[in-house]
Amino acid sequence: MTGSGTLRQWASAAADLVLPRPCPGCGDPPPWCARCAAVLEGRLRPVRLSDAALDAAAGLPLPPVLALARYAGPVRAAVIAGKERGRSDLPPRLGSAIGRALAGSVAIRARRPAGGGTVWLVPAPSRRSAARSRGGDPVTAMARGAAEALAAAGVAAGVAPCLRTAGHAADSVGLSPGSGSPTSPGGSGSSRRQARQPARKSSCSTTW
Repeated sequence: MTGSGTLRQWASAAADLVLPRPCPGCGDPPPWCARCAAVLEGRLRPVRLSDAALDAAAGLPLPPVLALARYAGPVRAAVIAGKERGRSDLPPRLGSAIGRALAGSVAIRARRPAGGGTVWLVPAPSRRSAARSRGGDPVTAMARGAAEALAAAGVAAGVAPCLRTAGHAADSVGLSPGSGSPTSPGGSGSSRRQARQPARKSSCSTTW
């Protein structure tokens, strides 16, 4: 991490001690209030991919695509605050909610081999320059939070950062769900990611 990234982390930690940070979803005093957090306490639901996304992945075996909540309201506000507003406390909180949902997901458990196996979480990559300016990678922080929640629920889990961005990648923060779709130019989809061969096999992968 660069000196500027480290300085930003220190400044963020100091601000947490001096100035209480309100909930990004509603502005109430708690950093992430119970009412807004409840949006992420449901079950994972199947997502229907667009025809364009299916056409782009023609011939490829696709894993189940699940979502915990819509990218709107408190969830969108928390994601943007965690990525762009210095709220480094939020990504682990969001990740914990995702991990709890994954632990209870029948679809995830069905994909684990007999005898258990490890659930590997694959975070969507960020550009190195973006991670430096943010003082770290919030998406990987979310993945680690999810892995910790899975482990607490008795599910062996780890984080496998086996994707990298292409040189022309555009950042996805602040995009609408449509503009950040997997097939949109400059969006957060597969067109901007290239896979590195993981050193370890995964029994289940989740891309953020």
